[in-house]
Amino acid sequence: MERVSQANAEAACVADNVDGHLASPVDATEYNALQGFLADYSAVDVMWLGGSIDTITPALTYTSGRLDNAYALSGASFQQPPFAASEPSADGCTLLQIRSSGVPTGLLLSRDCALLRAFVCEVAEADLVA
Repeated sequence: MERVSQANAEAACVADNVDGHLASPVDATEYNALQGFLADYSAVDVMWLGGSIDTITPALTYTSGRLDNAYALSGASFQQPPFAASEPSADGCTLLQIRSSGVPTGLLLSRDCALLRAFVCEVAEADLVA
């Protein structure tokens, strides 16, 4: 699986589909579905998601423009879970930790956006062919 920076991952998602973006789960249902799918079918342990973190404000901004439904960020605090304990540790981009040492975790991490990681895209439902 290709590993790129978060910016290059987002660019690849947009290039692949006009309505494509890095995956941005905004509620527990979407988050659990994504984590379950990746835990079953992905060979990697962490993947870029489409979020960027500002720990001062605090803010979680998705590249897709979607708004978090008080799942990862509620009021003025980051939620643990889905963020791992002591996360977000710094401003950066969101990674989904699919598993650690072979055990599914499904936790969010904040890391330097230039790190090379695998990624998962989402597309608008209207773009899916029945």
